[in-house]
Amino acid sequence: MGLSLTRAAQWTPASSGTGKLESTPMNESLLKEILSFAEQFGSQHPQEALHVFQEPLQWSTTLVASDFKTDYDISDSDVKSNERDSEGLPLLQLSPPTVSVRSFSQLSKLIHLAEDKKVEEVQACLEENRYPVVKILGSSVASILQGEDTDTDVLSLVDKVKDQGKDSEVKVKLFLLLQNLDNKLLSKCLEEIAGKIRLDPTAVKNEVDSLKQSSIEGEKRVLKSIRYTSDYIFSNGCRAPPWRQVHREMCYLVIEPCDTETLCVTCSTAGVFINGMGRIQTDLKNPGEAFTVNTSQGERPPNSSVT
Repeated sequence: MGLSLTRAAQWTPASSGTGKLESTPMNESLLKEILSFAEQFGSQHPQEALHVFQEPLQWSTTLVASDFKTDYDISDSDVKSNERDSEGLPLLQLSPPTVSVRSFSQLSKLIHLAEDKKVEEVQACLEENRYPVVKILGSSVASILQGEDTDTDVLSLVDKVKDQGKDSEVKVKLFLLLQNLDNKLLSKCLEEIAGKIRLDPTAVKNEVDSLKQSSIEGEKRVLKSIRYTSDYIFSNGCRAPPWRQVHREMCYLVIEPCDTETLCVTCSTAGVFINGMGRIQTDLKNPGEAFTVNTSQGERPPNSSVT
């Protein structure tokens, strides 16, 4: 609910003051994940669910007073939760069309009450609260925790924020739960993006031409040579024989680095692979690290041997 919203989610231009989440498959996937997280939070994390937000999450809701049942004080169109903070203030208030929520406990309950409008409520909440972590934990705590290494232990994090008010341990646990959600959302986006990206003969040719130009000449060169194993180009741009193209292979390269043995490479629509090893990644921005190898079994293309 942090980086995943600002970087991964797809927003419309904020020309009218507030950007909206676009109607895209990726955004729909993100919303469903966030909905599941928020809806189950009260039952899965009861202690953290009772924590009172530093600032309320407020948005224009589709819910009305008649949607609220027990546990709420209803007066005409206004609603207040019976659940209150230490000062006696309600943790949920509805003054149509604005709803104000101050704990995950009340957020979970509201989502349950929304029934077939759950996704719409979550979307409205996110659109009108672009930085929910800051409102939930407070800007100081959020800033401190977001600046720490991901492998820092809980006790160390608690010690970092102990001067930022009470409930330091609960705040740290909340932050870690939100961070885990954020990582899950970003991973989901990357998986979806990776599933759509496919190499084609033109992209391979451009990459090879770029490598020839930037990595073979000059004092900082990292390659002695890079060449195709075949000069024949089929009408579709592939150099691999037709019986290999059915396995999504496009061409084969022989690459001679300056500091290691010669590499035989298969270029397929699924990626670029060292024959018998795994996927390689070309990084033209860092020519000194032009080739990195991932030897994971899952990275190998099927039937990748050159014939």
